Parts: sequence; structure tokens; C-alpha cells
Amino acid sequence: MYFIIGVVFTFGKVYAQPADIQKNMIKIIDMSHVIYPGKESRKFIIDMVGANEINPNVIRLKNQWYIMHNINMVSHIGTHIEFPYHILRNGHDLASFPLENLCGEAVVLDLRECSPRSAITVKQIEITAQKAGGIKRGDIVLCNLGYACHYG
Repeated sequence: MYFIIGVVFTFGKVYAQPADIQKNMIKIIDMSHVIYPGKESRKFIIDMVGANEINPNVIRLKNQWYIMHNINMVSHIGTHIEFPYHILRNGHDLASFPLENLCGEAVVLDLRECSPRSAITVKQIEITAQKAGGIKRGDIVLCNLGYACHYG
């Protein structure tokens, strides 16, 4: 069984209690990859500043390392989740999506044979889902489109 923890932007690892993992035979997969300012194809800028520059009420001890970051980026970069609002005006966005729906059993659809930059048909999904053992109601569906080769 695979247990996916979905995170829109991850800047670190996600951990669970080891006893829970062993007891339930759960495998947690961290699907994030590191993104670097200035090395991505889309806007991703991080400006590191002293915390007192963001909030003048912050009190810093002498020589204390206390920083914050201004982040300027598009939402379509790095590890992210496609929410319905991305293509449906009245679809769920991150704020209205139930958090518990981001954790659960997952099915991986191998769609690497689909033509790049073309629509994926319902028939292609059905065939690929059948090869993967089917999709149950509530499953998280991950699509492998073969783009991982562009990272790293």
C-alpha cells in the first residue's frame, strides 16, 4: 500500500510517526524536488532579509541569525497539485479543498506514451487505470507523464 501525503509547496521532508507506519504497513513517499532560484524555467525569486526588515517590531538579539524570505513565484513550479480551480472558474481551490483528501491510497497512471503537449483522452485514462489495477473512489491519482527526466 502506498500512502501519499500531498503538499503544494514543500521545502523539506514530511514525516509521520514510525510506529504508525509499521503498524499499518504504510509507505510514505516524498514527491517533492528541490527548486532553485534563477535555475527554473518560470519565475522563482527568493529575497532573504532580516526579520526586522519585514516587521520593525521584531526584536533581535545582538548577532542573532533571524531571517525571513520574500518569495515571488508562479504557482505552477516544482511539486504542486492541480486543483480544479486551475481550469474551472467555480472549481475547488487549495483553501476550500479538504485537507484529509490530500492523504490516502494512491494509484500511479503511466501516461509516458501520450504525446507531449496534447490532450489525454478518457479512453487513455481508462486503459492506463486498468493496467494499474483500477481506481477506487477516494484514491489519489498520480500521473506519470515522463517529465521527471527534465529535473535533476
